[in-house]
Amino acid sequence: MTARCAYVILCHTDPQGVLRLVRRIRRLSPGAPILVRHHRASLFASGDIESAGGVSYRSDVAVEWGDWSMVEMQIDALRAARRIVPAARYVVVSGQDYPVRDLEAWEDELAAEGADMLLDPMSAQPRNHEFVWRVIGEPARTPRLIHALSRTLANTVSALAGDHLEIYPVTREMRTRWWVGTRRRETPPLPIVKASAWTTLSDRAVAAVLRAGEDPEITSFFKTVRNPDEFFVSSVLVASGLRTSIRRTTAKRFAVGAPGPDWVDLDLVEAAATSDAAFVRKMPPNVDPVVVSAADALVDLERARRVAD
Repeated sequence: MTARCAYVILCHTDPQGVLRLVRRIRRLSPGAPILVRHHRASLFASGDIESAGGVSYRSDVAVEWGDWSMVEMQIDALRAARRIVPAARYVVVSGQDYPVRDLEAWEDELAAEGADMLLDPMSAQPRNHEFVWRVIGEPARTPRLIHALSRTLANTVSALAGDHLEIYPVTREMRTRWWVGTRRRETPPLPIVKASAWTTLSDRAVAAVLRAGEDPEITSFFKTVRNPDEFFVSSVLVASGLRTSIRRTTAKRFAVGAPGPDWVDLDLVEAAATSDAAFVRKMPPNVDPVVVSAADALVDLERARRVAD
């Protein structure tokens, strides 16, 4: 039987937070299947995901932040979701997301709108695709001071090189990868659109993404884009002509120059109340229960208002 919506959770850390998210989605949308995609066998104990109300999918795709493996993860998870939890729509969320909307009511809105994709445009680093990016050397453990100095050095070299070269060191979990970008000469195989990787796709939109993932001309281009997960799906679907809806997919806040969003706090939850986003991100490990309660209260308030109307 095909469900109205399936939720696809992509995660790699904070298992207790992921299980909390699964339980909350299950409560807010009892009929929706939930697929939890992960690639580390040790992340969850046997049966934990099923006990929370989800379906476990352990993928063979190991992910390295910023490169093509991020898109491989998306494609692999969507292909698995179509096989394991078939649905009319697939809601792709991070394991560090958390609902701030009544999901059943939100699903009603999606069905009435009829769009094939929710497009949440991103303005940060919009020129990533204009350079051919490669990782130089192997990731190495880097003290915080060295990381700060390397970013300064990279900015200086990039400024001196003008519009022909960019250097971008990325440190995650104290491991630094050096990205070097040179001005691209070839024309992109399709118009480039940068948007959040966390989105909602119709089944036919997923089919279009899977087809593009097998197109060598398209994939060879995006394999040299830094953070291609923020370009691939949105570019493919806008080029396909399928109907898109411009709206926030997750409520989030970025500090200037930060590679990822801030941790969720009470201020961000309060701001989410005026957003049409169904989720807020990203929830920190060991999040303050007051923050979770505030997010839950937004759902309760929405339900109360709907009953009153």
